[in-house]
Amino acid sequence: MWVMLSQIEVNKRLVNRTYNHFLFITSPSPMMLWITALHHRAYGTKWLTYYLDLKNSQNRDLIQSIGIKGYYRVLLFARETPQYASSCLLIHVASSQGILLQQWYLLSQSSNIHGDVQLSKSLLKQEYEKIKPQILMKLEASV
Repeated sequence: MWVMLSQIEVNKRLVNRTYNHFLFITSPSPMMLWITALHHRAYGTKWLTYYLDLKNSQNRDLIQSIGIKGYYRVLLFARETPQYASSCLLIHVASSQGILLQQWYLLSQSSNIHGDVQLSKSLLKQEYEKIKPQILMKLEASV
């Protein structure tokens, strides 16, 4: 995952509590929402969200790889020097989430559904907004 921030913001995000969560929907079109939260009590939470259309084989391969490896990297780029990554965060994925990613890989690979991608995004966004307060509570409790 790549993120573009100001250099000041990059520096703030180097010492954060991280949290990730993945949401999946099979219908109307197989899609996943990849959520990463970078939380610091003094600086707040930076939400990184990314929708992956799982009818795309590259996206399926990406989630399979994350599920198998159990981690991913977030590259932080500063707007002031965008040609080079300022920093890299290693984010671990809970084994239960990794298993889900592998299951979703298989489900989406065998799916013949070609429904409305925008509707899938909208449904995932609604679910994300529902769980966001719970994620914040977990982050606050763990700091």
